[in-house]
Amino acid sequence: MEAGINIMSVAEETRSREYQHLYECMSQVKQILIINLLNRPGPLHLVGIDLSNTNLPYANLKNADLREANLAGARLECVDLSGAKLSGANLQHAILKRANLSSADLSGANLGDTDLTQANLTYANLINANLENAVLEDANLSDAIMRYTILPDGTTKDTGPLSSSIFGSRK
Repeated sequence: MEAGINIMSVAEETRSREYQHLYECMSQVKQILIINLLNRPGPLHLVGIDLSNTNLPYANLKNADLREANLAGARLECVDLSGAKLSGANLQHAILKRANLSSADLSGANLGDTDLTQANLTYANLINANLENAVLEDANLSDAIMRYTILPDGTTKDTGPLSSSIFGSRK
């Protein structure tokens, strides 16, 4: 009977390695498809796409349509998302250091626990966005539209001027 158990555990281990290899191959294919998409001319229409945990530093996603996209955990340092449509997108735990999000539509987006250090959010639409626990150190939020926005400290921004102290700037 022990031999049967050993054969089963060897079969399970082999299957587990095959699944891991398949997952790694699929991840590589996903990256290749993304690179090909980014090299296309004109704005991208990627409504609802799953780009979670991808690594896309310096990507040009200017004016891209990423409504309802899943960008959770994505590494998007220095990305150009100016004018992008990101309403309802999931950017939780994403890294957007020095990203350009000027004039981006982030209404209803989940930016909880996102690193937006030195990001440009001028004129961004943040209505109903969740920024709870987001890092906004030295981020530029000039003229950003913030109503019913959950701020990094968990409070809700309804109207009135912003206080830089809520963003944890460490100058």
